[in-house]
Amino acid sequence: MKNSDIKKKEKELKEYYDSLPDWYWKHGLHDAEIIDIKEYNRPDKLLRASDYNYLQIRLNCSNALYENDITALHFYNYRVISGNYNSLMKEAVGSWWFSDEPTVLDDGTIKIMLVLKDSNNNDLKYTIQCDRVKIIRR
Repeated sequence: MKNSDIKKKEKELKEYYDSLPDWYWKHGLHDAEIIDIKEYNRPDKLLRASDYNYLQIRLNCSNALYENDITALHFYNYRVISGNYNSLMKEAVGSWWFSDEPTVLDDGTIKIMLVLKDSNNNDLKYTIQCDRVKIIRR
C-alpha cells in the first residue's frame, strides 16, 4: 500500500471517529459480557427531574477488544423499539456484545441498534431509543 493511500485511510478513520457522538464508546464493546440489566423508574434519587426511567446494562469488559474500563451503560428515558423487552431483561444477561450502531435522530433522541450473541452464538437484536446515554467507567 502506498504512503498516500495510508494517509487517506488514516484521514477517513479520523473523520469517522470525529463524527461519532461524544457519549459513545468509540472503540467498541465487542466481546464485553452482559452481566446484569435493570430498569430504574421514578422516584429514584439518581434521576434528574426530566428523567422518568433509565436502563442500566452492567458489563464485564475484561475481554472486550478495546473499551476495557467500562462497567455500565445508562440509557435515560429509554424504550425498546424493536426486539422483545422481556428477552432483553432476561435472556440477554450472560450474552456477549457483538456490535452496535448509534444514530442521533432529528429531535435529538438517540437510537442504538444492538446485536448480542448468546451462548449458542445466536443473535439477539434490539433497538433502544433514549434521550441520553451515560457511560460508567472504572
